[in-house]
Amino acid sequence: GEQSLTGNINALDSDSTESGFLNVAEGTLTLNPASGKTQVVEFLTGAGTLKLDNSGRSDQSIDLGFANTAEKKTFSGALTLSGSGTNTVNVGGSDGSFADFDAHQEFSGAISGSANLKKTGSGKLTLSGNSGSFGGGVTVADGGGTKDGGIVVANHASALGTGTARVEHGKLAVAGGITVTNTIQGQATNATTQKSVIGGGVGNSVGTITNGGSILNIGSGDNEIDVVSPGIAMATSMSDGTTDYQAIAGNHNDSGADTLANSIGTMKINSVGLKTGGVFDWEITNFDGNNGSGADWDVLQFDSLAFDGSGNFDLNIFGVASNGAAGGVSGTVTSKTGTSGFKFLDGSGTNGANITWGSVTIGSASPSGSGTLDSGFLAVNGSPFAHTQANYYGDWSVYYDHSNNDFYLQYSVVPEPSTYMMVSGLLLLPGLSFLRRFRNSDRKKI
Repeated sequence: GEQSLTGNINALDSDSTESGFLNVAEGTLTLNPASGKTQVVEFLTGAGTLKLDNSGRSDQSIDLGFANTAEKKTFSGALTLSGSGTNTVNVGGSDGSFADFDAHQEFSGAISGSANLKKTGSGKLTLSGNSGSFGGGVTVADGGGTKDGGIVVANHASALGTGTARVEHGKLAVAGGITVTNTIQGQATNATTQKSVIGGGVGNSVGTITNGGSILNIGSGDNEIDVVSPGIAMATSMSDGTTDYQAIAGNHNDSGADTLANSIGTMKINSVGLKTGGVFDWEITNFDGNNGSGADWDVLQFDSLAFDGSGNFDLNIFGVASNGAAGGVSGTVTSKTGTSGFKFLDGSGTNGANITWGSVTIGSASPSGSGTLDSGFLAVNGSPFAHTQANYYGDWSVYYDHSNNDFYLQYSVVPEPSTYMMVSGLLLLPGLSFLRRFRNSDRKKI
């Protein structure tokens, strides 16, 4: 049968026994809080049907606190969104602590209904059911906190239904081996206080976005995504707009332990635009790697690529330690040039096919062959990498491989100031010796 709960529910755990969960074992449970009522549980589980009902108002919400729960929790039943407004699932709360980012709820059953599913809170919500009949759309949004904006993972080709997926504040990640065809948009009116992120893939298992056959722009314009960041986890703080503040979050595995696998990834956006104000948060963990396993650094694949005619597109270089946290990379940090560098943009086609160059140049001209891109439109920021590596004496640049349509990040080791002083001193010695001999010669003449 069906049970409807309209009053207050407060079942957050006060200890580590995980006793405050909601188990929809059989039948249908409807959550329809009356005006002024709140419904909060530790997490959801069970195989029955959960109905979220916003009838008579524009919004309805259930909070999943994960106050004392580290591992992923799965609700395998059907999720019905009743009404025409918005049904909200808040995972992990809004204070943005690392514990909240690692809260992880999975809905593995099908989603149906016509209401919009809004995910708020700092935690992670994985959607892995076949929801091809769901047309209400999925929104990743700010739940009212200053630091929330977690992750939604699409773990099925139809996980997001057929509607538009909108990322207002937080990250939409496509799981490895999954292709989603939904139209994806950022904030309708871009807000500098919020950050929309797109990502996905795990290692060489590619997460793919077709965006309904249209170009997906990474930029600061309305409806554009602010940041591209391959991998499932967050790479930067959600409270600092599109700045370069590195804060890895949401990289727990299903058992609740940190893992590198969720940070480094390969994703594909069939048609992508790197536009003014956009950001690529690029992560690397092994300077000596060849990325054959896909676990050494991030890669973004594309079929077609369009740059802008003005402004800047930022590339933030982030070091990731072997335990998945921000930190120094493994391997020896040495100069890497040309195709010996790090391929981070992997294009299909050859000889510049399907690339719109905009203001990007090589030797002050539109690229017609391989070479290092002129400084300008692509602004490479190596400061976060330098900080975690404790080495501030290196330069990053971008190399274009014309024959294969690929882009590489190059690194040039620059000697420390002490080295310059030593070399300068050595160069001065012959001059000082010559000057001494010259003065001695003058004295003899006198």
